[in-house]
Amino acid sequence: MVKIKVAIDLLFLRPNKVGGTESYLRNLLKGFQTLDDKNNYYLFVSKNNCRQFEIDYKNFNVIKCSIDNSNRLKRLLYQNYRLPQKIKKVNPDIMFFPTYTRCLNKLNGIKVISNIHDLQYKYYPEYFNIAKKIIFNIFYSVSIKKSDYLITISDSVKDDINKFFGDKYKNKMKTIHNPIDFDKISKRNYTGSFKKIDVEKTKYILSVASLLPHKNITTLIKAFNYYEKKNNSNFKLVLVGLKDKSTNKITKLLSKFNLENKVIIPGYVSNEVLASLYSNALLFISPSKFEGFGMPPIEAMYNKIPVITTRCASLPEVTLEQAYYYDPPEDYEKLANKINEVINNYPSDEKLNKIAGKAYKNYNLKKIAQEYINFFEEVLNN
Repeated sequence: MVKIKVAIDLLFLRPNKVGGTESYLRNLLKGFQTLDDKNNYYLFVSKNNCRQFEIDYKNFNVIKCSIDNSNRLKRLLYQNYRLPQKIKKVNPDIMFFPTYTRCLNKLNGIKVISNIHDLQYKYYPEYFNIAKKIIFNIFYSVSIKKSDYLITISDSVKDDINKFFGDKYKNKMKTIHNPIDFDKISKRNYTGSFKKIDVEKTKYILSVASLLPHKNITTLIKAFNYYEKKNNSNFKLVLVGLKDKSTNKITKLLSKFNLENKVIIPGYVSNEVLASLYSNALLFISPSKFEGFGMPPIEAMYNKIPVITTRCASLPEVTLEQAYYYDPPEDYEKLANKINEVINNYPSDEKLNKIAGKAYKNYNLKKIAQEYINFFEEVLNN
């Protein structure tokens, strides 16, 4: 087989700042490193994320670009005026853009693949300021229309592209789900590693998400409050994830319900702490109104805890119809009733083990990395 030269744009990645997209990319690269010693990979990195990619594999080449990617505008300008020159020097067979931002110009003689994670801005434009909406409208359009091929992280995203951009691009789209590094979040013993979070084993409900509006955390808090008042339980609610400007709104809601001592918001936590939190939780809840993929529910499934989520966007697809669902997503009473239902009719170990096996089978690193490699070969053979 002929070696393939694959270049990957990592300029967008700001460590601990881009949530699920960062996890996806790190997992994918780990999958390539684990599986593929044949093809050559060229990683374009920035001045301030290069230390994250000190990779000691002979077929991986890290190319440091002279750009501080903390400034979005400067990064976009660099991607369009300087990056194409560096790409031409490498002269890859495939240029892979892992997000919606790619250089606007055509790269002659190079197959361009872009990954579309979601079209949230089309459904919830009110969540974004004018500048972001302009950027999204330009770059999503260019990525979808000008890229030779598109990877979508779920069939739900593929359907959205057909809906908003027409079905003329359907033949260049391929659904490849996100890889999950199950080793990072595998079961660990309940230890003092997160005593500071102040929870007892099997005495807490867990949610892992940013506090952005579409994650719908306010509904979860209202549901938790409703459940607590009706059942007088001693559970706690742990909200893990990136803090942002929505945190103040959440804090005010906790104060209103007098839940400051029952709802814990540790923010970003290490993989070790997250693994312990997953494996010792009573229940996992994702009340999200929109997900292009949604890794945390799958990570929870793998850790053999029941998952409650919505039927919004990709969530039924990626959870393999193995979760407990409630609808509509903002109905906190329905969510509270679902919590009560699952706790009172808790699934057997046998059922949870089967669900964990399905999660691993569908999303492990090697499986997904191989799907990417197969697609790269398919693209070059067309």
